Parts: sequence; C-alpha cells; structure tokens
Amino acid sequence: MKQTETSFAKALAFVLVLLGISTPLYSQDENDPFETMNRRVHGVNIALDKSIVRPVSFAYVGNVNDGLRQMINNFAENLSVPGDIVNNVLQGEFQSGLQNTGKFLINSTLGFAGLGTPAEDLGIGGDESDFGTTLHRWGVGEGFYLELPFFGPSTSRDATGKIVDWILNPLAPLIEPPVNYYTTSSTIAKAMDMRVAYAGAIDSVLYDSIDSYSQSKLIYLQTRRYSLGGRDEDVYDDPYEDLYGTE
Repeated sequence: MKQTETSFAKALAFVLVLLGISTPLYSQDENDPFETMNRRVHGVNIALDKSIVRPVSFAYVGNVNDGLRQMINNFAENLSVPGDIVNNVLQGEFQSGLQNTGKFLINSTLGFAGLGTPAEDLGIGGDESDFGTTLHRWGVGEGFYLELPFFGPSTSRDATGKIVDWILNPLAPLIEPPVNYYTTSSTIAKAMDMRVAYAGAIDSVLYDSIDSYSQSKLIYLQTRRYSLGGRDEDVYDDPYEDLYGTE
C-alpha cells in the first residue's frame, strides 16, 4: 500500500510539473526546446522499431489468424472504455459517457469480456477520449513537444494526459495478477496489429524521410491540433494515431 501511494505521489508530482510549464493553447511556432534530447529518443525509437517492434509485429500478424487477432483487439479496446467514460464526464459530455457505459456493460457481458462487440451492432457507443483532450477542453495549452520512449510523438500536455489516464483508470485497482498480465498483453498485441496495418505510412515516415524526426513531429502536431478543433486545417493522416491514441 505504501509503495502504491509513493508511486502515485511521484506520478502526481510529475503531472503538476508538466502542467505548470504548459504554454497557451497553440504556439505560433513549434515549441521544441528539448529538440536535441528528442532527436536522441527518436533515434532510439527507430532502432527499437527496426530491430524489435517491426519484425515481431509482422511475425505476430503472420502467425495469428485474423479472427483471433480481432478478438484480442476487441478485448484491449473494451478495457479502455472506462477511461473514456471518466474523460467524457470530466469534459461534460454526459451523453457520450452514458453511451460508453452501455457499450462497456454490453460488450463485457454479451460480448464475453469484450471479445465480441455486440454494442456496436446495436449502435451503442460514445466518443473515445483521453485526459490530454480533457486538459485541452479545460484550456490547458499543449506545452512543448516531446518524443517519448516507445510511445513516440507527444506534447507535455498529452504526456501528462497519459499519466493521469493511467491513474484514473477505474479498472486498475480491480485487476490483479494474473489477469493484469492478460490486459497488458492484449494492449501490446493490439499495438503490434496496428503497426502492421499502418506499416506503409509509418515506414515511409521513419525510413524514407530525409528528416524523419521533423516529419513525424509535423504530422503529429498538425493532426492532433486538428482533432482538437485547432487552427490547422491542412493536415496529414497521422500514421501514429492508433498507436499513440491521438483522438
């Protein structure tokens, strides 16, 4: 219990630090004061992708049939819905919150723990969301650009959102070993599936661009701002969207 409280305190402190240095909603220029560090992390991410993530993802997709992979993806997606509900409520989107509550209950029961998606067949489901979006709705600026290890492009606001989403996940206190191993595994499996599904776009950015760091940063920031209702209308499709949860 004490260890949990310590971890929570550290995470909360980090959240408060990031929130304290967030900037206005959108800066006119790219806010990248840590570019040198970000480029190093970007290089590590590319090395990890080339040596581990990409080949393992293709091996997974090549050896697991489509039906089973879809059920695993459904299971992982269902586990994220309670987080959507929390953020729907925090944003005042109560209709979406109710729809997502119905979606989660139906898929968790009639869909056998989320392996199936009967709620979608019934047209039940609200908007996906995250705490980064909630912070935007509350008027918190996007802050500075960050390249996160493993997760890729982000901003200080969205990185904060990832931490808070983890803290606020209603299922987290209820899931204990060995069940939590299944939840983590399904999330990783879904990410691998998405890596293959968007391989053309991701490979083009990471391996064919003259400056893959600048390209991935541009794509992420423009797409994220557009999805949040920002000023950028001329945007690219974000190859990282399904991998990194940009709504």
